[in-house]
Amino acid sequence: MGVLDGGPAQARANAALLYSSVRRLLQLPPKALVLPSRVATAVPFDKRLLNSTLDAARRLSLLRTTESGFVAATTEHLQPPPDDAEDLEAGANRCAVS
Repeated sequence: MGVLDGGPAQARANAALLYSSVRRLLQLPPKALVLPSRVATAVPFDKRLLNSTLDAARRLSLLRTTESGFVAATTEHLQPPPDDAEDLEAGANRCAVS
Protein backbone atom coordinates (compact mmCIF):
# COMPACT_ATOMS: atom_id res chain seq x y z
CA MET A 1 0.00 0.00 0.00
CA GLY A 2 1.37 3.40 -0.96
CA VAL A 3 1.18 6.69 0.91
CA LEU A 4 -1.71 7.83 -1.30
CA ASP A 5 -3.86 4.81 -0.42
CA GLY A 6 -6.23 4.56 2.48
CA GLY A 7 -9.16 6.73 1.52
CA PRO A 8 -10.96 9.37 3.56
CA ALA A 9 -10.72 7.51 6.88
CA GLN A 10 -6.93 7.30 6.61
CA ALA A 11 -6.74 10.95 5.57
CA ARG A 12 -8.69 11.95 8.69
CA ALA A 13 -6.43 9.77 10.88
CA ASN A 14 -3.33 11.37 9.33
CA ALA A 15 -4.80 14.85 9.85
CA ALA A 16 -5.42 14.03 13.52
CA LEU A 17 -1.77 12.99 13.88
CA LEU A 18 -0.70 16.22 12.21
CA TYR A 19 -2.89 18.17 14.65
CA SER A 20 -1.14 16.45 17.58
CA SER A 21 2.27 17.30 16.12
CA VAL A 22 1.33 20.93 15.56
CA ARG A 23 -0.02 21.23 19.12
CA ARG A 24 3.34 19.95 20.44
CA LEU A 25 5.25 22.41 18.25
CA LEU A 26 3.15 25.28 19.56
CA GLN A 27 4.56 24.57 23.02
CA LEU A 28 7.96 25.86 21.86
CA PRO A 29 8.98 29.46 22.66
CA PRO A 30 7.06 32.18 20.75
CA LYS A 31 10.20 33.44 18.99
CA ALA A 32 11.06 29.98 17.56
CA LEU A 33 11.40 30.19 13.79
CA VAL A 34 9.05 28.30 11.49
CA LEU A 35 10.57 27.32 8.14
CA PRO A 36 8.43 25.75 5.40
CA SER A 37 9.36 22.36 4.00
CA ARG A 38 7.00 22.72 1.04
CA VAL A 39 5.11 25.59 -0.54
CA ALA A 40 2.07 25.41 -2.80
CA THR A 41 3.55 27.70 -5.45
CA ALA A 42 7.05 28.75 -6.37
CA VAL A 43 8.38 31.61 -4.27
CA PRO A 44 10.65 34.09 -6.08
CA PHE A 45 14.12 34.10 -4.58
CA ASP A 46 14.78 37.58 -3.23
CA LYS A 47 17.68 36.64 -0.95
CA ARG A 48 15.36 36.79 2.07
CA LEU A 49 14.68 33.76 4.23
CA LEU A 50 11.09 32.50 4.00
CA ASN A 51 10.14 32.10 7.65
CA SER A 52 7.85 33.13 10.46
CA THR A 53 7.72 32.72 14.22
CA LEU A 54 5.52 30.46 16.30
CA ASP A 55 3.99 33.60 17.79
CA ALA A 56 2.78 34.62 14.30
CA ALA A 57 1.70 31.07 13.46
CA ARG A 58 -0.44 30.93 16.60
CA ARG A 59 -2.59 33.70 15.12
CA LEU A 60 -3.67 31.51 12.20
CA SER A 61 -7.29 30.48 12.66
CA LEU A 62 -6.52 26.91 11.57
CA LEU A 63 -4.09 26.56 14.48
CA ARG A 64 -6.61 27.93 16.97
CA THR A 65 -9.35 25.45 16.12
CA THR A 66 -10.30 22.17 17.75
CA GLU A 67 -8.94 18.86 16.54
CA SER A 68 -12.21 18.07 14.75
CA GLY A 69 -12.19 21.50 13.09
CA PHE A 70 -8.56 21.05 12.02
CA VAL A 71 -9.24 17.58 10.61
CA ALA A 72 -12.29 18.83 8.71
CA ALA A 73 -10.46 21.86 7.30
CA THR A 74 -7.43 19.87 6.15
CA THR A 75 -9.34 16.99 4.58
CA GLU A 76 -12.53 18.46 3.13
CA HIS A 77 -11.10 19.32 -0.29
CA LEU A 78 -8.87 16.30 -0.87
CA GLN A 79 -9.03 14.80 -4.32
CA PRO A 80 -8.83 11.05 -4.88
CA PRO A 81 -5.39 9.80 -5.93
CA PRO A 82 -4.86 9.37 -9.68
CA ASP A 83 -5.18 5.92 -11.20
CA ASP A 84 -1.41 5.72 -11.60
CA ALA A 85 -0.67 6.86 -8.03
CA GLU A 86 1.73 3.98 -7.38
CA ASP A 87 3.84 5.12 -10.34
CA LEU A 88 4.08 8.62 -8.82
CA GLU A 89 5.66 7.54 -5.57
CA ALA A 90 9.37 8.16 -5.57
CA GLY A 91 10.20 6.15 -2.48
CA ALA A 92 11.89 7.42 0.63
CA ASN A 93 12.63 11.13 0.88
CA ARG A 94 16.40 11.27 0.67
CA CYS A 95 16.83 14.99 -0.06
CA ALA A 96 18.90 15.46 3.10
CA VAL A 97 21.26 12.56 2.37
CA SER A 98 24.64 13.66 1.05
